[in-house]
Amino acid sequence: MFYLWTYKSSYIELIDYKIYDIFSVKLIDSNFAKETITPSVVIVDIDQKSVDKLGQWPWPRIIDAQLIRKINEAKPSSIGLDIIFNKADKSSIVSIEEFYKQYLGLEVKITGLQKEFFDNDQILASSLSNTKAILAVYLRESLNESEQCNFVSPNSIFIKDAKTSYEAASMLCNVDKLHNAVSSFGFVNTKVDKDGIFRRTPLFIRYKDSIIPAFSLANLLELDKDIKFLSPNKITLLGETFYTNDESQVLLQFYDKSWYKYISAKDILEGNVPNSELAGKIVLIGSSLIGQQDRHIVSTRQVLNGVDIHATVIENILNEHLRWQPLMFKTINTLLGFVISVFMLVMIWKKAYNTFALVSVAIFLASFLLSIIYFKQGIYLSIGYLWFPLVLYYFLLGFIMLYISDIEKKEFFKELSRSHAAALDSMVMVAETKDFETGAHLIRTKKYIKLLALHLKTNGIYSDILTDDYIDIIYRASPLHDIGKVGIPDAILQKPGKLDFSEYKIMQNHPYLGMKIISNAIKAYNNNDFLTAAYNIAYYHHEKWDGSGYPQKLKGEDIPLEARLMALVDVYDALISKRCYKEPYSFSKSEEIIIKAKAEHFDPKIVDAFIELKDEFREIAKEFK
Repeated sequence: MFYLWTYKSSYIELIDYKIYDIFSVKLIDSNFAKETITPSVVIVDIDQKSVDKLGQWPWPRIIDAQLIRKINEAKPSSIGLDIIFNKADKSSIVSIEEFYKQYLGLEVKITGLQKEFFDNDQILASSLSNTKAILAVYLRESLNESEQCNFVSPNSIFIKDAKTSYEAASMLCNVDKLHNAVSSFGFVNTKVDKDGIFRRTPLFIRYKDSIIPAFSLANLLELDKDIKFLSPNKITLLGETFYTNDESQVLLQFYDKSWYKYISAKDILEGNVPNSELAGKIVLIGSSLIGQQDRHIVSTRQVLNGVDIHATVIENILNEHLRWQPLMFKTINTLLGFVISVFMLVMIWKKAYNTFALVSVAIFLASFLLSIIYFKQGIYLSIGYLWFPLVLYYFLLGFIMLYISDIEKKEFFKELSRSHAAALDSMVMVAETKDFETGAHLIRTKKYIKLLALHLKTNGIYSDILTDDYIDIIYRASPLHDIGKVGIPDAILQKPGKLDFSEYKIMQNHPYLGMKIISNAIKAYNNNDFLTAAYNIAYYHHEKWDGSGYPQKLKGEDIPLEARLMALVDVYDALISKRCYKEPYSFSKSEEIIIKAKAEHFDPKIVDAFIELKDEFREIAKEFK
């Protein structure tokens, strides 16, 4: 049941994605292409300087027609337009005349131009008809009656044997004049994985009774129609062999963005690009304008435009750089993990701990090395489906072993309690690391809280509570005050600025999360003073003396003393320290803020003690900076 749950869990898929990304970044240098490969694709970019020169995008299609004519003069292998012209050009003279007639009732006739210049769509269609041009379409899973194109891809006959689980109900096409002018088209759909990262793309989608190729593949089919399906997952095209998974997807190997060849549309229109730059190349026309919103974070953490991705697919196929993630390895790794888990359980039962450790290390090393070897050959083994369940299983075994040890060795209960506290201290370090705070923060707050407690005790304040044992306990428990931050998203913890209302509400949840973490520990160790103090510090250290704090809005001495002490030292250290959202305040300004909050935020007696100890606070801050 455990392995069945992990196999179906979305967590394992997300973890497998992250492992794949680490492999992509650490094992393959994205700069390798600069030294070994000359780009076969040239991207003609409708960039900012192009729109600065020719006006906002989209342009009148007479300009697009001129751009295509200029490119075609250089004799490229093909021209792919990563643009969908799904509506008639409103800047055409015929469209302007129709507008005045329909909306204003005016018969406007524009004279002085030859008839062939009246329809920009026809002008663009004429340019396309003289080229090896490929248009883009967009396929939707949902039915949209306004997007029911009846065009059949001319390439469908060559890819009729393709296997795909994707099926579209609607297709957003170009206007009829343009579709009829080109030899082929392909879909430009891109879909990110569940974590928002783009890694893979399908090569085929079924629409009605035909198979539509991806835009990138349609460009390659314009060069060679001889595509062979050697098996459902094995394809040969242009002398290169590559594999897809059962959903017709391929994993992409992304190059460094600086390797892609870009030419501004403005430079081509102005005749500043020699024909040799485009001759024999696959030319893709697209846009890098930010407003186009066709941008994706990819597995190498670069941000690429849609046209960059189409170029990547083409280059991956031509250079045999496509990766393959056979779906069967997810099942194989899960089953292998189950067998290993049973074996490990037997080793634990027999108390063969050395064998257990050696075999565990051997399994992880062997699987890691095998994964690297296959990854460098373009195959990802979905190793997360082996590692994630095993790690969880090992944690589960660890808890079982602790439970057995607890039963067998009751006399060592106190030692186990200390071990548990040490584990919580480690978790605190994780929380502090997420928040970009150092271990020095923990040391300083421990020193401050002990200094305050001893001073209060010496002066007979709260002396009924401040025993030596109590002071030692809160000294050790104070680092757990922000343990709940392990459950706060990094984007909020590390935001270099003021949190908005919704982010602040999420941040206010960390005392509750810390309470829940420590509550689980308390269930295992009844009447444990250390955990009780840790609970109070974690849950109540944002309460305020006047009742305006959170999460429970406790007031005055209803707030546990250890939380009142923690409240002051935590705020003080935050004020004097540099954080991602602020620079450090001076000692004097920080002290002024603390004193001003007397009887509002802080216990007046504790503030009075702070005033007497502020020089010692400064010394601690300097010593453990």
